[in-house]
Amino acid sequence: MWPRTKLKEQENRKNKRETEISLAMRKISYFLNNTADKDFDNCNILEFGSGDGYQIPYLKKLGKVNASDVYLSDKFKEINKTSEVDSVKCSITKTPFPDNKFDLIYSNHVLEHIEDLTSAFKELIRIGKEDCIYTFCVPTNIWLLLYFPAHYYIMARGLLEELCIKSETDKRSKHNSFSQKSLLDKIMSKILPGHGIYNNFFRCYSFFRIKNWKELFRNNGFKVLKTEPLLLYAASEWPIIPATRRLTNLGICSS
Repeated sequence: MWPRTKLKEQENRKNKRETEISLAMRKISYFLNNTADKDFDNCNILEFGSGDGYQIPYLKKLGKVNASDVYLSDKFKEINKTSEVDSVKCSITKTPFPDNKFDLIYSNHVLEHIEDLTSAFKELIRIGKEDCIYTFCVPTNIWLLLYFPAHYYIMARGLLEELCIKSETDKRSKHNSFSQKSLLDKIMSKILPGHGIYNNFFRCYSFFRIKNWKELFRNNGFKVLKTEPLLLYAASEWPIIPATRRLTNLGICSS
């Protein structure tokens, strides 16, 4: 319930991701076993935006896993050094995979960080088989509302860290991307939180609405088969509520 140290933040995020993938796996397995029109035994699976790799052991229960990310962290290498996972360092907008390779493609809280979603979706469709199942775990606008305390905590923590930076060169490098925003965006991103590529709170809130996610997928060539609420939780930097499924039956969820 209190702001987390960076170590506690990582632990909280790990627990949430593992809970999310376990819930998602139940739904994926049920769908594949009861709804899909083909045999999905020993799936060829891609997880893109694998991060630290917490989801991979769960995905391996369905088949052979390929993992990709724009970077491969030391934590990822440590977790998966004996897991026989093929890992590739690449952007999902341009991958080295051949056409029609994957039966199942999965990501967890990645899409909101991709600037060129149109190219990403085209690439995902190219490397997925004709009957590929795509499973995207995405944040909702409820998560954004619960992010408020963490936003101000992160801002304060960043200010303290900035005060400790002695090198002007480091300081300019640290804030280079921020300095390219308009003055209004700079001000609003301080007052109201955004997330991923959406620094404007109102645009972010609208984009994260479930119906807008569904519309985005449909407009980019996907058929939405099922939408499921997973968990309700706040940001790991300040988890003002514990991860819970108690209200998800009412559609109140963070992912």
